[in-house]
Amino acid sequence: MTDDVCDVRCAVSRKRKMVFGVHFYNQAVSEDIVMIEHHPSDETLTRLSAGDLEAGPALVVATHIAQCPHCRKVMRVLEGVGGAALDEGEPMPLTSDVSALLADPEHAARQRLVGAEGGRRGQRSAGSGAAIKAGGAPSALRSVVANAWRGNVATRRRSAWDGLTLPSPLSAYEASPWRMVGPGIHWARVLIPEDTSAKVLLLRAEPGTGLPQHTHTGTEYTCILQGAFQDGARHMQLGDLSECDETEQHRPMVNSGIPCVCVLAVEGSLVMDGWLARLAQHIVGL
Repeated sequence: MTDDVCDVRCAVSRKRKMVFGVHFYNQAVSEDIVMIEHHPSDETLTRLSAGDLEAGPALVVATHIAQCPHCRKVMRVLEGVGGAALDEGEPMPLTSDVSALLADPEHAARQRLVGAEGGRRGQRSAGSGAAIKAGGAPSALRSVVANAWRGNVATRRRSAWDGLTLPSPLSAYEASPWRMVGPGIHWARVLIPEDTSAKVLLLRAEPGTGLPQHTHTGTEYTCILQGAFQDGARHMQLGDLSECDETEQHRPMVNSGIPCVCVLAVEGSLVMDGWLARLAQHIVGL
């Protein structure tokens, strides 16, 4: 399997394990094929490459990239083009025609440099060439998440605190114990020393469980680590990355035969429907 193929061959070996009073199923590599169909937007990938995503979203998106050969290829191209632009003292723009970059990255890099040369005359102010914006992920975290696409294959290790096999870079971080937040729903907070204000959660929901209906004040990023859920017309499964902005109201429903586990972060906060859901939100802190 190469990085040109966007198929991730994963097993659904259902070996049950109980940790902190919660049942898990290990998913290991086998002949069963899980197709990653949902990816970060071009804008999100470009923001991640430019260091413009906050710590929480950056970690969630990088967790998807570690499992997705296609997105790893995109990120390496973006990183190469961005580096060429920085050599000329200009940041890489936060919008990008990723298809064009993949088709002819050398031409795309030349076009960026030509545009940078024209826009640089008389317009550069001190510090304007910095590609990393204030408010992006801390430099230490950026180094960790960049390993998600610089390697040729995704690396995984068993996390001691929950019994799951997690992809890098998520596996580099510890998390709090699981806590029940509602019937069939548990949560744990991912601890990011580089940014203690980052709000990154692991959620685990039993088969047939629906999460509370909600919207957001910013974009919600969710990567599936185990199982699957249905979100409107979208079927989200192992490795998929969901982006939902403030215009979308949704209620994901677990439709796999095993519990669904995902990692999520939000730019802004969640807006829950109903007082019980709002109470749960207050407990979780999103």
